[in-house]
Amino acid sequence: MSIQIAPFLTALQQGQQLASSAAWKSGAVKVNIASVLVTVITAILPMFGITIPLPDGVIAAAAGLIATGIYNIYVHLATSKTVGLKPKSGAHVPPDNFGV
Repeated sequence: MSIQIAPFLTALQQGQQLASSAAWKSGAVKVNIASVLVTVITAILPMFGITIPLPDGVIAAAAGLIATGIYNIYVHLATSKTVGLKPKSGAHVPPDNFGV
């Protein structure tokens, strides 16, 4: 199985959009839920005498970075034609709704 990088990045351009926007947005909700659960669970584990050998906040920060900082930004840009990165003037813009 090969990974196509170009469509993945092209979807970030204004006027482009992933073909399965609803599925990507549903995935974003699931990632957010998982991030909240990881944060809450790591916060309450010490109440039960379970410690994680990492400095306080590292797991919550990592979960937040992955969920909010990376995945959500990508999903918001790639699933909407009205927001995104503006292509260079004169640059070739491929047709939208490619199946990624």
